[in-house]
Amino acid sequence: DKLNLLQDAIVQYEKYISKNREDPDVIMEMGNIYFKKENYTQALEYFSRLINENLSTEDRVELLAKIGIIYNRLEMYAEAIKTFDQAERYTMVDNMKGLILKEYGLANLRKFNFRLAQQKLEGALKYIKNDDVLYTYLSELYTNIRDLEKGIISARNALKINRNNIAVYNLLGKIFQVKGDLRESIKNYLKVIEYNPDDDVIRGSIANMYLILKQPDEAIAHYD
Repeated sequence: DKLNLLQDAIVQYEKYISKNREDPDVIMEMGNIYFKKENYTQALEYFSRLINENLSTEDRVELLAKIGIIYNRLEMYAEAIKTFDQAERYTMVDNMKGLILKEYGLANLRKFNFRLAQQKLEGALKYIKNDDVLYTYLSELYTNIRDLEKGIISARNALKINRNNIAVYNLLGKIFQVKGDLRESIKNYLKVIEYNPDDDVIRGSIANMYLILKQPDEAIAHYD
């Protein structure tokens, strides 16, 4: 399978790299293999060795983008922001610009830098189409800054692309709960429960809303 093929590739490259430790192409390829395997700590170790290499602009932008993404996945958002700030200084093709803006926006969102997150995520929309994850980030952003109508619109755009995006149903549940539309909130939270029946926090929220709506039987069903 793919994982075994990747593991075989790693073994072969490790043999080769032992003889060619300073070859930037080999180092980059090793980093890419670990990146694809989502072994981000090991990928970062390889990619970091290339920072001071004399790379082409295209290769440097790709390198910085991957390092920034790794920092995001490792929840090292301050480091991600610094890395994407470096990447943005270069001229790049549209698809790479969109990716960097999306991930740059995510890092700022997680650091509660909402103004900058909005600038980056909305900027990414100019370059990225049909990406439910980007719309999810935007919905989360708008929810945080209390622009609830935009939050709903972004969430629904995400669902047009991917009906199985659980994070979006969770966001819609929160948004409608804040708006006081408890029935619509419950409807979306029930979707979350379909995918994750053991989510006690969501079940508690649903039960409490049923109590407010004077539907104790439904409330009891979710407390149980």
